[in-house]
Amino acid sequence: MPVKIILRTCIFIIFFCVFANANETVIEIENPKFTEKGINEKVYEIKASKGLQSEEKIDLINIEGKFRTESGVWIYLTADNGLYKRELNQISLQENVHLYTAADDSFHAETAVIDIEMDTITFDKNIKHTSNRGVITANKTRITSDFNKLVYEGNVKTKIIDVE
Repeated sequence: MPVKIILRTCIFIIFFCVFANANETVIEIENPKFTEKGINEKVYEIKASKGLQSEEKIDLINIEGKFRTESGVWIYLTADNGLYKRELNQISLQENVHLYTAADDSFHAETAVIDIEMDTITFDKNIKHTSNRGVITANKTRITSDFNKLVYEGNVKTKIIDVE
């Protein structure tokens, strides 16, 4: 008899835990916006037309954003969808990711991850970097060092424009 009670109690607890996690509260947010201007002059703003907030993340729809590098260059971005992960301080972008600068650099990719803490942007899948100096395509691109270091990986192709 006590074994049946313990077994039923364990089954109830397991069922309750699974059911509670499956019914995580999601809050819909209209026009969410994340901004920061820190002591080190890092400035960024990311906004979306809609957000779906759960405990650890916010799903974003129709994203626009801008960043200012330490050297003063403005970087702008757009994407169809994204995910802001609070604990990692990262924004993952998906579908029609476009990043461009006032200095005529333009990046297109299927996905990208912006790590705000590490100050990096990593593009993944079908990257195309266009500038007034040419076009570079790759499978992956990582931008670091205040937008001064770009590393291209996998099937990299370059077309240099002869400027005279």
